[in-house]
Amino acid sequence: MTGLSNFNILKTKRILEISRITPAVVQVEIHPYFPQHELHSFSSQHGILVMAHQPLGGRPVSLVRGNPDEPFPTEDKQIMDIAAKCGMTTAQVCLSWAVQRGIAVVPKSVSEEHIQQNIQLKKLLEDLFIVIDQLSSKRGPLRFLDPSQHIGFDIFDEEKDEPVGNRAPWD
Repeated sequence: MTGLSNFNILKTKRILEISRITPAVVQVEIHPYFPQHELHSFSSQHGILVMAHQPLGGRPVSLVRGNPDEPFPTEDKQIMDIAAKCGMTTAQVCLSWAVQRGIAVVPKSVSEEHIQQNIQLKKLLEDLFIVIDQLSSKRGPLRFLDPSQHIGFDIFDEEKDEPVGNRAPWD
């Protein structure tokens, strides 16, 4: 069994073309501000499970942090309103939204209370699910993981596939 991490559609297509084994999973940044609908659809069509790292927005190390001044989905007014209406935390709302989409989630927490809360999810009513699902289309997609300044190219670019030929730009 193989898996991919931080692969976009372009890179996943390349793997599918050259590999004899279809990856079982692709782990990528997914949260209400960055839902990756196209990647989720593509992966599902190819039998690849999508797993969300940073499903709450996350705080990557500063070296690869994109949009450091933007608030996280857990601080979004609409998500806070939905959480209050459903008797949930904002984290539970974000996680419920992802799981309801068929996406596995890997929330990071060092707090035992948060770990317990993160497994107590509920199905969201359709109208509330849609509100969350459309947040990124209203504000634009927002990625919190961006290693491009560190590695010298955009690993998520859907037009230009880098690196190729087992070469990195610094080779």
